[in-house]
Amino acid sequence: MIKNMFWGNVPVGAGFTLTPAGRVFLVPLQVEVQCHIDTICFVVTTQAGNVRVGIYRDNGDTAAGGALVVESASVACGAAGSVQEVAVADTELTPGFYWVAIQSDTTTAVLYRGSGAHATSGSLRVERFDNGGGYGAFDNPCPAIGYPGVGHIHFHLLVSSVP
Repeated sequence: MIKNMFWGNVPVGAGFTLTPAGRVFLVPLQVEVQCHIDTICFVVTTQAGNVRVGIYRDNGDTAAGGALVVESASVACGAAGSVQEVAVADTELTPGFYWVAIQSDTTTAVLYRGSGAHATSGSLRVERFDNGGGYGAFDNPCPAIGYPGVGHIHFHLLVSSVP
């Protein structure tokens, strides 16, 4: 079994807090080779509550209207300062553009907050939407989005195999 990673680290402003509960942050991701993924990971800053992650298809440089590819069950947030590994169903990703979705059921910051300059392509940046009923399963397709003034959201995907 091959274990490789796709990384995402998108700067769009200052540090942030996940509020209100159920707010979904969407981070752009370029997949360059056909692969199967089984884990979505992110860096935890504060241990609190539960989290859910998923992946949406791109819909013209936005997640809005994109189909939900896969989502995780709700899991307890890991220890502060750790990498949270969240299992998803084994999913084939073909080369293309996707959006990793992350949400929390608390108003405590759970995602890595970075600083410094990193290259991004075009106007792509973190997007967000608020789950209508609060924390829970992701909508399919992705609803209308907004542009939050948030810091980096640092994540990676673990690749289980490459055909």
